[in-house]
This record gives sequence, C-alpha cells and structure tokens, in this order.
Amino acid sequence: MPNDIIKAYDDLLQTKRQERAHKQENYHASSAGMCMRKHYFAVIECVEQAPPNALSLRRMELGTVVHNEIQSALEKEERKKEPKKERRKDDDYLIEERVAIKDLNISGRIDIFNRRTKQLTDIKTVGGYKWQKLFGRYGDHGTVENYKLQLGTYVMGLQETFNESCKQLFLLFYKLGDPKAGDMRSLSVPMEYVGFAQEYWEKVNEYRGDVRPPIGLGSSPAESWECSPKWCPFFSHCGGGIKPELLEGGK
Repeated sequence: MPNDIIKAYDDLLQTKRQERAHKQENYHASSAGMCMRKHYFAVIECVEQAPPNALSLRRMELGTVVHNEIQSALEKEERKKEPKKERRKDDDYLIEERVAIKDLNISGRIDIFNRRTKQLTDIKTVGGYKWQKLFGRYGDHGTVENYKLQLGTYVMGLQETFNESCKQLFLLFYKLGDPKAGDMRSLSVPMEYVGFAQEYWEKVNEYRGDVRPPIGLGSSPAESWECSPKWCPFFSHCGGGIKPELLEGGK
C-alpha cells in the first residue's frame, strides 16, 4: 500500500486547513440551523476546535473541488461574452462573494447569484446515503432544513452587502457516491426561509454574555446527529451535550 502517497496528501490537506484557520469573530452563515452552543463556543468563548480527521478533510476537499469547477464554468461563460473584460461589478453573476449582516454578527460567502434572474444557488456535495434520503423513493426534503436556512441567511447578506434583492432560491446537489456518482439535481427553497433564518440568528444572538445556550434537542443540538465526537469539534468542551455517554472514558 502506497502509504507515503496517502500521508503526503493528508499532510497537504492539514496544511491547507491550518493556513485557513483564524480566530472566529463572526458567526458563519454556512452554519445556519446548526447547534447554538457550537456558535457560542466558537465566537463567544473562542474555544479551539478539535481538528477534523483525515477522512473528513478529504471529503471537504472534494466538495471544494466541485464548487470551484462549477463556479469556474460560469466565469468562463461570462468571459465568452467579452473575452478581454476583467471581472466587474456589473457581471451577470456574483460568485464566491463575501456577504455580511452586521447587526447579527454574521459573515459568509455566497456560491452563485444570478443578477439578471435574481436567483441564488448554493452548491452541496453529498454522499449516497444523504442523496437517497433526499431523492430516493421515500425522499424527504425536510432533512436539509439547515441548508435552507443557509440560503435564507445569504439572502439577508446579499441585501445588506450588495443591495441586491432575490426572487428564487435553489440548492444544487452533486452526488459523490455510487451508484450514478456525479448526478446533479436541484431543490427549490421557499422564500419564507429568509424570515426563518432571521428568527434563528436573532435567537443565537441572545446568548452573547456568560450564559451558555441550554442543552436541549431542537436548538442545542438542532438535530441529534450533531451531538457526536465525529461531527462536533466542541463535543468534549460541551460535556457531550445530550450524549455524555460518548465522551472518552464514559464521562
């Protein structure tokens, strides 16, 4: 087994992660709909996050590659219209632009906003299990409520940062796992999620002092699966949340 190759790649991904790491001063728009204690530990208590394992880093890198390719394709289409033109503020698309909502202390980057159609699209890479839950025979689009709240958050940021209104919201899913890896499907998201996102972040901002958000399913964590050392970088610091039995040593 070429362990030297695997180690070299994993070391590269760890280096990339460390280069991107910085003190988190704002809530991340991409974490909308997630555990409120996670926001509190990251921004208010500034707790150092447990590093993701090698497998998680590889999966995240695949997601980054897909995002970059799709966004690059749109930028090339823009350049075909005016080959010598540099990227300008009046382009049809806003791609990977930073947005902020100052009153709620939120920042993030949108994936793709079409200024002509007023359509905002967020790209998601998912494995076979998640895909089946979404688009299988008994698919349930309610399993991605946090993704929908992310889009609602980005709409708020677009309005404040670019003074852009939005008329349509879409999640664009790219399947990573077999069968039919590479399949792509979109899911329309109702505009009412802008209001839901506003309510969610206002609740998050209620916990800005010494009082932590209380542990309770539905808010901290938002969903049961979040409360796991596999998925939560603050699991130990939190005391295991609703699943203290999963702490090392059974504490």
